Parts: sequence; C-alpha cells; structure tokens
Amino acid sequence: MRSSRLKLIAFVSVMSLSAIVPPAVAQVPPVEASVSVDENDGIDPPILSGDETPEELGLTGEEPLLPPAPTDTEPPETLAAAAVNCKGKSQATIAKTYYRGPGKVYLRCGTKDWGYRHLVAKGRWSASFDKKINRTIWSGVITRDMPGERIYEDVRVQCPPTVFKVVTNPRYYGKNPKIDPQGIITAYKPNKLAEEETLC
Repeated sequence: MRSSRLKLIAFVSVMSLSAIVPPAVAQVPPVEASVSVDENDGIDPPILSGDETPEELGLTGEEPLLPPAPTDTEPPETLAAAAVNCKGKSQATIAKTYYRGPGKVYLRCGTKDWGYRHLVAKGRWSASFDKKINRTIWSGVITRDMPGERIYEDVRVQCPPTVFKVVTNPRYYGKNPKIDPQGIITAYKPNKLAEEETLC
C-alpha cells in the first residue's frame, strides 16, 4: 500500500513538473540563411530575368533622368528672345544655348562674321534654321574636332539627301580671349548638296 502511495506521489510530481518545464523540443526561431559573399567581401548581385517591375527593382520614380531630347517644334518666343538678347549688346552676350547631352554650345551675339549677327546677315535665322542647329548639335556627327574648330554634321540619307553643318569654336575667340568659348561661328546647308537634289 505504501509502495503504491509512493508511486502515486512520484507520478503527480512528474506531471506537475511537466506543466511548468517546457518540453525539450521547444520552438526555436528560424535562423536566417547566410548571405553569399565572394572573395572580395562583396555581396553577389542578384540574377535578373529582365521581367522585373520597377517596384521589384526598388525604383521609386524619383531617380534622375537623362537630359531631354530636343522638341520637334521650337517655341517662337526663343527666336524673338535671341534678337532681344543681342539688341545693343556686346558680341560676347549669349543669344541662345544649345545642348549635346549635358554639354552646352553657345550662340553668342557675335559680329557680321560669326554668331547670331552673322546668321541674321546671311538671311539664315528662322524657326526652321534654329531647329536644324538644335538637332545637328544634339545628335549630329562630329566630323572635325581640333583646338579652334569643331564641326557638327546632320546627314539625312534620303532622296534628296540632306546635310546640315554647324561650325563652332570650343575654345576662346582669338581676337578677344575673354570670350571663352566662342561657340557657334556659322551654320549652313552646303551648296553642293543643294545641287544634287535635282537628281531625285
């Protein structure tokens, strides 16, 4: 009887302890997988399929963008602005700024031999001509590049073919070194090509 009583006390004690002490197989928080690191201690880049959405790539839409391409139509006020900028101003005054990516190419007021006043004297300044200068500097081919002369050409292979040239000086103006860079000297459509148009 006493033996049975002792067994009962031992059983109750074990059951009481099991209610207090957690089982040996307790839930352990999952361990995060280690990040793969190469020999240079850099994190291996993820392999992309090319179908990821901007959200999956972590893009917010506020990232810096490339400079915008020139528009097809030049606002007419920029033509008038060039004339106003040069009225009674020195040859060094910037009449208009053109772009090639982040780079700038200036059209200064100039004289009858170069710049804005030269284009006006030759009867070339118009919305169409301004647009051609803009396009040629932005996306044309640089066919000559030396210290005092850089030529941009816009070649359109078509019938009739068209070529437009913008001649610039990316350095200082020889007669006045304070004008640096001199910028656009002249712009024109070569006469030789104009004659070839009759072949089409």
